[in-house]
Amino acid sequence: MGVGETEPATVVLDKSLPAGPWDAAITLKSGLLEVSEHATITFPDTGEAAPVAAVAVPVPEASTPGWLIPSIVGLAVLLIGVAILLVVVLRRRRT
Repeated sequence: MGVGETEPATVVLDKSLPAGPWDAAITLKSGLLEVSEHATITFPDTGEAAPVAAVAVPVPEASTPGWLIPSIVGLAVLLIGVAILLVVVLRRRRT
């Protein structure tokens, strides 16, 4: 699948599961994207039932700590600064 494409998800349940109703919840994760849905489902006595419409569940904002990205950027800037300083010092010693 490509970026932005969708695909249906199928959940196989045990045949011995009572008819319900059940409060069903599922969370699907792909890379950094996480989607949670929930629905109330009831199973038919025989045959197949129509697909159940799910309702989107709000997902917490970011799963990474808020300080992580600024720390990585700060460390990268610091390392670049040290590399530039090292180049300047080495060039001055040669002359």
